[in-house]
Amino acid sequence: MTLEQQIALLNDNVGNLVSKSDQLTGTIEDRLQEYEEWKGTIHKPNPVILQVGADKEFTHPVDVATHIENNSLAGDILWKIEIDPGIYEFPHQGIHEMKFSYHKNVQIIGTSENAGDIIFRYAGDERHYMIIGERNTHIDVKNISLKGVTGFTGTFISQIKDRSLRDGMAGGGLAHGILCRFNSSAVIENCNFNRLWHAIHCHDGCKIDISNITATELYGGVHCTGNSRIYIKRSSLRGVGAGTGATAPWAALGAFHCSSIFGYGVECRDFHMGLYCHWTSDFHFHQAYDYDTDGITKINIKNGHIENCYHGIHAWHHSGGNTANLLIKNMQSHGILCGQGSNMHANSNVTVDGANIGFYANHSSAIVCNNSTARNCRDKGYYSGHKSEVHAGGTRSRVSGNAANYSPGSSHALGNHDAIMYIS
Repeated sequence: MTLEQQIALLNDNVGNLVSKSDQLTGTIEDRLQEYEEWKGTIHKPNPVILQVGADKEFTHPVDVATHIENNSLAGDILWKIEIDPGIYEFPHQGIHEMKFSYHKNVQIIGTSENAGDIIFRYAGDERHYMIIGERNTHIDVKNISLKGVTGFTGTFISQIKDRSLRDGMAGGGLAHGILCRFNSSAVIENCNFNRLWHAIHCHDGCKIDISNITATELYGGVHCTGNSRIYIKRSSLRGVGAGTGATAPWAALGAFHCSSIFGYGVECRDFHMGLYCHWTSDFHFHQAYDYDTDGITKINIKNGHIENCYHGIHAWHHSGGNTANLLIKNMQSHGILCGQGSNMHANSNVTVDGANIGFYANHSSAIVCNNSTARNCRDKGYYSGHKSEVHAGGTRSRVSGNAANYSPGSSHALGNHDAIMYIS
């Protein structure tokens, strides 16, 4: 083959290669275009939907931030976080109308440490929780305020007690706060809860860690059911008044059905019950400590406090727990009530100041309340009935100001129906 023939053949091969390269490039471009079109059909990570009015909607957090900062958006703003993993730090202060749906491993964190700077106000249907994490998920909620009812002022307390807000107000009724269920978990820090049916609830094998929250005008506070667990520390919960009967509000802290609640330095006021433990559950209600930089020296010590409730602590149906460094003040009925086969330890600096009965064990139950204090009780400081036991060693010198029929050491006044009372 001559040199000219070889060069011609080489040119033909190069031309074929260029043609195939062009074909491949076209195919790649087509695939890239298909990929871009496909990306547009799926949820982006952590989508946040901002709705202003009925026709404006932006689906990505960056778009949301841009539109908030560059446009003076008027009217109600509705934030919605859907089921997707991710984190969204919320930098925008003010009040935002909000309707959250279910979450999956989402963190909702206000960039300001002041929870009052960012307020999410409920705008959804009644009986819905504002934030829900479920089925093996985890949520973090920090530095934000959650507010339920918006359109009621002076009549709110009477309406929540007769339950008209919850039962008769579709589309604008009473919201719940945070729900965690089905083997999920949550961390809640530095948040406010206001005018909600319940603030926080977990059940079905869940765990919630709570620190530094405040909650006001609640029907019920923080509770766990179905083999769940709640840790709460350095927090303040306030209900809508103790109340009695069918219209009474619920408990500030509650554990039901094989669940546990741990409270450290928690204040509970104006509920039907400060702490309710029921159906083989347990509680721990103690002092809270912070530690100095050496990790040893205790600072900022805060005792537990229950005030202006119907019952202070109520343990029932084979439940129990322990408490120390606690003041129970101004109860409509009993300070500590333990019944139906339950057991309770209330040793070391536990004081009931103002109640019908201070420490009351009934129906095959037991209270060990050594070194406790019962004062200003309208009936008895310590009472044991129906095959129960009350052990109140080291208390005689701490009993004062109770009703005239209280007589330390008088078994006929303190225990009856095969009950045992020990006081010294």
